[in-house]
Amino acid sequence: MNGTEKPHEYPLFGPRTLFYLVLPSETTFKSHEEVPDYIDRAVPYFLSLLALEVVIGTWRGVGRFRLNDSLSNLISSTLMRLVGWYLKSTQLWLYLYLYERFKVPWIRPDSTLVWIWAFLLMDLMYYWFHRASHEISVVWAVHQMHHSSEDYNLSTALRQGVVQPLFSWLFYLPFAPVLPPPVFFVHYQFNTVYQFWIHTEQVGKLPWMVEFIFNTASHHRVHHGRNPYCIATNYGGTLIIWDRLFRTFQAEDEKVSYGLVSPVNSWNPIYLQTLYVRDMVRKASGQETWGDCLRALFYGPGWHRGSPRTGRRAEIPNIDPKHRVYDAKPANRWQFYILLKSAVMIGLFIVTNEKELSVQKRVALHIATVITLQGLGQLMDHKPGELRSGGVVIWRCAFQWQVWWETLRCTGLIILTLTYMCKWTESRQEEVIAVALLAFQIATTIFALHSALGKSKTQ
Repeated sequence: MNGTEKPHEYPLFGPRTLFYLVLPSETTFKSHEEVPDYIDRAVPYFLSLLALEVVIGTWRGVGRFRLNDSLSNLISSTLMRLVGWYLKSTQLWLYLYLYERFKVPWIRPDSTLVWIWAFLLMDLMYYWFHRASHEISVVWAVHQMHHSSEDYNLSTALRQGVVQPLFSWLFYLPFAPVLPPPVFFVHYQFNTVYQFWIHTEQVGKLPWMVEFIFNTASHHRVHHGRNPYCIATNYGGTLIIWDRLFRTFQAEDEKVSYGLVSPVNSWNPIYLQTLYVRDMVRKASGQETWGDCLRALFYGPGWHRGSPRTGRRAEIPNIDPKHRVYDAKPANRWQFYILLKSAVMIGLFIVTNEKELSVQKRVALHIATVITLQGLGQLMDHKPGELRSGGVVIWRCAFQWQVWWETLRCTGLIILTLTYMCKWTESRQEEVIAVALLAFQIATTIFALHSALGKSKTQ
């Protein structure tokens, strides 16, 4: 790319990035430091498409749009980006080190042929990572979060495992010597951005040639299904040809039911992120031999002693026509409270995420974000808290106690905000933001305390 040109100067460049409709001449760079953050630049288009999808889906009567599910998706996306802030430096360093140490000198980052080669290789590597994330239990443990929603709309694309990028990176690192960093980071981002629009029920089947070559909404609906015919299919990122080549392709047939084979009844983000980790450890520890223990970790989630590596398709349960989608939600005022507080904390996180902050400030903001979002997910469940041992409930508290816990969380955030104000504010703008945040935390604490004291009003 010419150093004087910028991506926004190309006609419709922003919208085109959603569909990978870019040219090598528009996205070729000499250094990885020149590569824009295409994912961040796509966010306004993501939000616009989300709003458009709701309008079209409501008008057509197609699809399901629920505030609790969409908010759960947004919370998981925020937590993934939060964890990603700590991982990205190490990931970048490792890739650059391997490239500089073992690079093939004649593979130039400004070559059109290299750009095309990178597009194909990146998508092939994504296919194998995605397939591994369904066929290896330890990788499924960090990927299952993405499949846990029982709705299928554009917000589902945001529902991600917090440490999944760490595992996907391991699949890309061996190819660092033949993928120059600027080319790799361009295609890594576009491969991610492309997969946003395919998470929808509003787009039907496209012309046969498009369906034959590319991953589409129809193909990806099948991938997200828990119907027996949908399991272990359609792993492609941008292209579906890999699934056709390696015999994992499945066309959309009967109506798709979404979610995990065993649906999860919770909005608690920490519980959702760690759900299969607990199940996997329990399964491995219950094996009689070390070999079976390792198989429980590195074979498929459907494996059991005496079964094939990925389990038996015949053992996948059929869809129960009487199954009711999990839709827990508290009283209207609590829904407003959850929506407002999540908007403030996620907005604060987005605004500060790319700013230069000291380690103390960054950690304080991240702690506040995690505490708040985990608490809000717990409140959305609107059910008693439980402590289990060996599958037996040994302690249970009413929803009233969840409100008391929220009061304690709010009080802790007030203390954290006061500490931030006293020790780390360095400008007038920071002071104003901190004071506004403190006032907001005090108001939410009063609301939670009032609700906790008025037991009859919390149900």
